[in-house]
Amino acid sequence: MAWNFVVGRSISKAAAELTQETARQAEAESASREFAAIKGEVTRLQKKVKSMEEIDSKIDVASVLAEMSFLVGEKIVLNKVEFAAEKIADKQGGRPDSGSAVRVSRPKFGRKGASFVGDVRFKVVIGGVAADAGDVAELICKLEDSPYFCQ
Repeated sequence: MAWNFVVGRSISKAAAELTQETARQAEAESASREFAAIKGEVTRLQKKVKSMEEIDSKIDVASVLAEMSFLVGEKIVLNKVEFAAEKIADKQGGRPDSGSAVRVSRPKFGRKGASFVGDVRFKVVIGGVAADAGDVAELICKLEDSPYFCQ
């Protein structure tokens, strides 16, 4: 009889511990999933930082983006904003380029001789959709009048 009492108590204690451990395991799995999500987010942000470090510009990119957000109206939706450095092809061509100089600190995709230093300009390529062609023309006029986007 005493043996049944001891065994019954041990089984009850083991069942209670199993229930507690199951709850702890679920908690640990939840924390593990959360950690994996945060780790993925950190990896994604590190890739963005790496791509941002490839461009060492002499212009204030934040100000250019602020100017664009000011100029783009409600009827225009942008789906692409790309910053690129390009060599100035002909300095003697008659028209002075007033673009800002940009130095690409590392070439992309392993191109060894593709870094731009010296006579380069900063090019902003935008893409998107407008409700009306007049909205596009208005945006072009605003961009031409802006000190950030003059040529």
